[in-house]
Amino acid sequence: ASLQRLQPQAMEADAEAQEPQEPQDAEAKGEMVSKEDFLKDFFKSFKAEEQAIRQELSAVVAAGEGEKVHDALDALLVRTQSLEAAFTRQAHLLPAYDVQQYRSATKAIAGDIASKREQLAPRKKFSFKRRAAPSAPSAANATSAVGAEAATSSTGGYGSSASSTPGPAPAGVYDGELFEGLKGELVVRGPGELQGRDVSLRNLEGCRIVLLDRIGALHVHSLRRCEIVIGAVSSSALMHHCHESVFTLAVKQLRLHDSDRVAFHLHTLSGPIIEHCRRILFAPLDLTWPGGQDQLT
Repeated sequence: ASLQRLQPQAMEADAEAQEPQEPQDAEAKGEMVSKEDFLKDFFKSFKAEEQAIRQELSAVVAAGEGEKVHDALDALLVRTQSLEAAFTRQAHLLPAYDVQQYRSATKAIAGDIASKREQLAPRKKFSFKRRAAPSAPSAANATSAVGAEAATSSTGGYGSSASSTPGPAPAGVYDGELFEGLKGELVVRGPGELQGRDVSLRNLEGCRIVLLDRIGALHVHSLRRCEIVIGAVSSSALMHHCHESVFTLAVKQLRLHDSDRVAFHLHTLSGPIIEHCRRILFAPLDLTWPGGQDQLT
């Protein structure tokens, strides 16, 4: 009789021990379902925004040339950059294949926007002038040369010197390639065009700068909503006050200060130095172009 009384108690104890397992299994199942729902919802929202941007781009193309073409294309470029930032923030939750597909889609949209800008409203080309070493002029020729140089410097062209006398460049004049004060511009430099010179990017907004060449040092100051692609930086990259921008580059050392909402596709030989920054994202370098491998060696 005592044995019969113990058996129901043992069965009840076993049932109680098994009961807590059911909520745990349900919770795990719920987490799996919620992640699947998140991936589906993210895919739908990404594709909806991608389709909306392309539809508006088609509408801009259909409207043809006009004074507001640049404003419309700038707005679409900002939306594209916001779309890239959205999936970059969720990259740790997305499969690697999906991340690659999303990145390819946003780059394709940005390329189409740049192509349509050149087709509908090409901006006036600008170039960088470099002073040649002057020969010893006569007194009369020196006077005319000084006047011509002063006229050149008054136009505000990049790379021109404010000095009115021939000779070495005065202290403080930048001797590399300077991109300054641009808004909504597309700048492309191919292999061999920069030849290892230093590059400075200052006060840019909504620009796409593509430098597929090896440069010396990189100096960046005050960028907003820009995409910067640089083949190889032989020295260091020093960046200040960069906001809502994407950088793709290979560099020996990266120093970043006072910046936020910046994404890097980066290859570097040493750990980055980051000070007073927020929301900085890193991904491996994913840039290839003809001859690029030679510049990285």
